Amino acid sequence: MLDATHNYNNIRMPLLTDKYGHGQPVVHALLAREDKEHISMFINNLLAWQPGVASATFITDKDFAEINAVHRVCPDTKVFLCRFHLWKK
Repeated sequence: MLDATHNYNNIRMPLLTDKYGHGQPVVHALLAREDKEHISMFINNLLAWQPGVASATFITDKDFAEINAVHRVCPDTKVFLCRFHLWKK
């Protein structure tokens, strides 16, 4: 699951994590901006540490920066939308 905490910290930087506590976090990342470029760099760094992520299934909210970054870095990966976020909309 890929989700950002939308400026919840004291330095107002997005933190990519599972903020709902329903999963086992693999990695956390503070990003300068929550855009496709920075999220792509995060995923590339994650792949260098854990190459198996390239074949993982990603679940995200309807954040097009996250979705586009996943498809850019892992073109064969499936991306699903989070049921919680869909119900919320």
